[in-house]
Amino acid sequence: MADSLAFFFSLLLIFTLSITSEAAPSIGINYGRVANDLPPPSKVVQLLKSQGITRVKLYDTDATVLSALSNTGIKVVVAMPNELLSSAAGDQSFADNWVKANISAYHPATQIEAIAVGNEVFVDPNNTTNYLVPAMNNVYNSLKKLNLHNDIKISSPIALSALSSSYPTSSGSFKSDLVEPVIKPLLEFLRKTGSYLMVNAYPFFAYAANSDKINLSYALFENNPGVVDSGNGFKYNSLFDAQVDAVNAATSALQYGDVKIVVSETGWPSKGDSNEIGASEANAASYNGNLVKRVLNGSGTPLRPNDPLNVFLFALFNENQKPGPTSERNYGLFYPTEQKVYDIPLPVAEVEAAPSNMGNWCVANGGAAAEKCHVALARAILAVLLMLLRNLLDLGSVNSPLDTEDEEWSWIISGYIDTMADSLAFFFSLLLIFTLSITSEAAPSIGINYGRVANDLPPPSKVVQLLKSQGITRVKLYDTDATVLSALSNTGIKVVVAMPNELLSSAAGDQFFADNWVEANISAYYPATQIEAIAVGNEVFVDPNNTTNYLVPAMNNVYNSLKKLNLHNDIKVSSPIAFSALSASYPTSSGSFKPDLVEPVIKPMLEFLRKTGSYLMVNVYPFFAYAANSDKINLSYALFENNPGVVDSGNGFKYNSLFDAQVDAVNAATSALQYGDVKIVVSETGWPSKGDSNEIGASEANAASYNGNLVKRVLNGSGTPLRPNDPLNVFLFALFNENQKPGPTSERNYGLFYPTEQKVYDIPLPVAEVEAAPSNMGNWCVANGGAAAEKCHVALARAILAVLLMLLRNLLDLGSVNSPTGY
Repeated sequence: MADSLAFFFSLLLIFTLSITSEAAPSIGINYGRVANDLPPPSKVVQLLKSQGITRVKLYDTDATVLSALSNTGIKVVVAMPNELLSSAAGDQSFADNWVKANISAYHPATQIEAIAVGNEVFVDPNNTTNYLVPAMNNVYNSLKKLNLHNDIKISSPIALSALSSSYPTSSGSFKSDLVEPVIKPLLEFLRKTGSYLMVNAYPFFAYAANSDKINLSYALFENNPGVVDSGNGFKYNSLFDAQVDAVNAATSALQYGDVKIVVSETGWPSKGDSNEIGASEANAASYNGNLVKRVLNGSGTPLRPNDPLNVFLFALFNENQKPGPTSERNYGLFYPTEQKVYDIPLPVAEVEAAPSNMGNWCVANGGAAAEKCHVALARAILAVLLMLLRNLLDLGSVNSPLDTEDEEWSWIISGYIDTMADSLAFFFSLLLIFTLSITSEAAPSIGINYGRVANDLPPPSKVVQLLKSQGITRVKLYDTDATVLSALSNTGIKVVVAMPNELLSSAAGDQFFADNWVEANISAYYPATQIEAIAVGNEVFVDPNNTTNYLVPAMNNVYNSLKKLNLHNDIKVSSPIAFSALSASYPTSSGSFKPDLVEPVIKPMLEFLRKTGSYLMVNVYPFFAYAANSDKINLSYALFENNPGVVDSGNGFKYNSLFDAQVDAVNAATSALQYGDVKIVVSETGWPSKGDSNEIGASEANAASYNGNLVKRVLNGSGTPLRPNDPLNVFLFALFNENQKPGPTSERNYGLFYPTEQKVYDIPLPVAEVEAAPSNMGNWCVANGGAAAEKCHVALARAILAVLLMLLRNLLDLGSVNSPTGY
């Protein structure tokens, strides 16, 4: 049943992402017009639609072309030519007039989604580089005046030659003479405006110049042994992926790894001069055909696996008036007669050719009205839902809306109303929330640290009941105590266990020791006890017993032990580091690790985490920073309370909490080492309710404010300014006050509960927080902690069907339809 539900939610997620998400892969095409024999724009539009191409990129703002594209549903990237950059940069009124005449005069009938300000400006012989970012700023200001800045992105395509190094991929870096004058300002503009970097990537150029070194199959996405990057260990199976990741590495090196990339041009010529090695019809067909399949499989690059590719093929037509070598006039997929130069699967054909074991994909006719598509999609989703519910819940005979004439389902194809698109968007968003809450690691979460350095704590069986009563579904331990792990079995609570620091040397030096430890402490309890991760050591870098050198070898051996038991995909391996591992954390953008740790342990650890798909555990305590700098740090800033915020002088982001700033300092530090793709989990954070006289800020009121506001902050689902798309996963410190902890008074007073199980102060833990959701969202339904998983699945499935029916009734003016909650 769980697998079937997972499939169902995955299917709904595919539907949802295909309509609502900017993170879906896409194939567009460049429509250049340096020719005297091309068909008129009206015929070109019909050609695009017949091929299922829904995105097109232009090199100007030709009125005839933009008019032909109006009301077609095709998204358009237009361009401001290089020769206009100096005027746009120096005169805001020029930019205003240009935007009015070339953008707002056509949008939204013509769906302009972006403006390419200039093209490959850095290699423009007219030396327009210095005008680029000022022109982009002025064009953005013009859009803002017309309230179009949220709908239309601004970027500028750069050539791959802007890199000084691209091999190995991990060494990717921009030319030093470009970095300060233009690259950093460009990336900062893109980050602030929520845009992306356009890059023109041509494996053909690299192959033609290095055919004695580069495998042709590697350049054409064909079967090949691949190339292992000596810097990051990733294996690349295509030159295209390696080139894109060289740009990702270059942006990460400048701490802009969060800026996404769109490949604004790529292609392969079907004909070339004698010295243009590799230019042929067969190679062009192979490259472009395999590229389409590569993009539409939905995966990202090795360095950015979660960022699907968005690519514009070059080009739609062969253009007979382009200057330069023969290849320049032979990149087209079509002759001007509209005949294909060679046959490759463009998006519609590619989707229709989906593997047979996935069943048949239903692709909308290019000319179908949006209304019909929405209704058909709603019918399909409901049909799948009913089919699965019938199998899952043994409902018996339930008619499918795809084949019934019964009045109960006839509403599905009844009247369409104007608000349907917005309502459907809401519905898909709602389904996405359901889906992510069950299947995605990207959902926010609050867990708690269960330390036991005390002699007055309740027994583990009572602790488990306390956790369940508070709706806490994740707990982190500091050992693998048998009584605790047994008490947590069959509870549904996810558990992070720990290998203590004193065992690291043995685990590092002896694989047999690690094997035995994993068998005795992990596989003996899993899966009844849902162990999700192993923390190998704790704050090892500050361990007075000097265990740092053992850390990564121990992590590797523990991982190998898990692999032998086939548990390595279920249980992550990490190690919590103290925030003091940073040498700089203010301003946030300057975050960097201590130099003496980088090569010996930080880089090897980050490499391990990347390769195993794990995350970096970080212990973050704004309390320590505030207590040491109370004359400089606003207490409200430390407690997530209302405050003016702090603007980072390096990246321009405004931080409203010290916690976010500290987390992003670690993000900046990992990005500086080109490991910005490694996620962070906050393995400890908290605030003491009592302290010594010199522990400024330690009080019950401040602890309640910090932890209460932290829970709300995490559960709102947003990431940090530097990683806005990565929801926070946080473990509060700690469950109990622990009376035997050494050190200052604060160390014994981080608990949310006294050993009597009474709260030290009242804060909204997850269940209470969810129940306190804003009233305009209606009521949240929270599963009883003791409910069986099967019952939860059934209830959730019924709830989703009820919501679906309710929304479809409202959307389509359906009238009376029975609710499944009455089954």
